[in-house]
Amino acid sequence: MSNGEPFIRAVEVEKTYHLGETLVTALKGITLSLERSDFVALAGSSGSGKTTLLNLIGCLDTPTKGEISIGGRNVSHMTDDELAEFRRTQLGFIFQTFNLLPVLSAVENVEYPLLKIKMTASERRERALAALKRVGLSHVAAHRPDQLSGGQRQRVAIARALVHEPELIIADEPTANLDKTTAGEILDLLAELNRSMGLTLIIATHDPLVMARTRRTVHISDGRIAP
Repeated sequence: MSNGEPFIRAVEVEKTYHLGETLVTALKGITLSLERSDFVALAGSSGSGKTTLLNLIGCLDTPTKGEISIGGRNVSHMTDDELAEFRRTQLGFIFQTFNLLPVLSAVENVEYPLLKIKMTASERRERALAALKRVGLSHVAAHRPDQLSGGQRQRVAIARALVHEPELIIADEPTANLDKTTAGEILDLLAELNRSMGLTLIIATHDPLVMARTRRTVHISDGRIAP
């Protein structure tokens, strides 16, 4: 950003939940800055708070205390509608389980996020095919998910995350359901997209292979950033 501010900034962020009558504090005063085009692993064991922090940065939830800004916009106090619009236009998501619609072809799955954006059907198809080409899957555009390998399904999911040209991509354990070789190929692809497109990528993981490939690892333990 031109004013020198970090692309993503979290300041004294806390998140608490009610589980029955019990108050659970998932995040405890998180302060974090990430630069534009960072390639970051958010690492921690199950229950560490990494998924909670990922959900806050991904605008899927809001903090109980503290503030989060992305690209100079404070997302902490946005309404649900404002958060939905911000996610739709500025963020892309990649999931462990791919989250592809089984009745749609690869190109139709990639087109799906564009349905609420004002453009013609031919423009949507052109954008989706270009995204599939970028991840090396032009040849399977007409295939449904059950006709694809796990690695191909994750590449379709990456193309879907890219298709609306977001500034930030959030990936939640994107290699967890893949064998080591395929996981390495997916990480190669994400690293190439980070380099060539300047995308900011945040990957939640507990996999040392992922941590070894990103430029920076932020460790979360017991709701805090570990030294």
